[in-house]
Amino acid sequence: MTLPPNAATKQAKCACRPPVPTPNASYARKLRGLRTTTAPREAKRRDPAMPEHTLHPDDAAAMREPLIHGHGELRQQLSNAVVALFKQYFGRGPTHCRTYLEPNLVIVVLAGGYTPAEQTLFQAGKWHEVREARIAWQDSMEVRFIDTIERLTQRNVKAFLSANRQDADLTIELFVLEPDTTPA
Repeated sequence: MTLPPNAATKQAKCACRPPVPTPNASYARKLRGLRTTTAPREAKRRDPAMPEHTLHPDDAAAMREPLIHGHGELRQQLSNAVVALFKQYFGRGPTHCRTYLEPNLVIVVLAGGYTPAEQTLFQAGKWHEVREARIAWQDSMEVRFIDTIERLTQRNVKAFLSANRQDADLTIELFVLEPDTTPA
């Protein structure tokens, strides 16, 4: 039998956490540098500790436009190889895949890969079980993923990280490469 919480148990639960200050609305706007016309939803996303800033024009352009120079064939090979691993070992591949390359980084973004069984579990509120199963599968695939990336890039993988997000239907496979030691 569980007892309803009383003031003493609430106080005991709160004693282990420091109190979080809640500034008044005008103070919060001042910290964020927001105008009073800011939409409430937008205001929630901003961190009062982070100052307002704008992107450098080069960074803004890089975020708007796809990379058009170099690495096109390698990116396609990496995307195809990772999708093939999903199809062969998971039984179903993603519907979309895009690979991004940086000097010591390979990022593979996959979309649309949840199975009908996983979708049914999501609808039943079993998202945690699906995520745990995906993590276990990706852990068991680590050697295959790394071997594939190393073979295609001809570079050693220093670290492999993997993440899933159900509501966006995305999977990210990230490979940190050892620095390239070949002379330029």
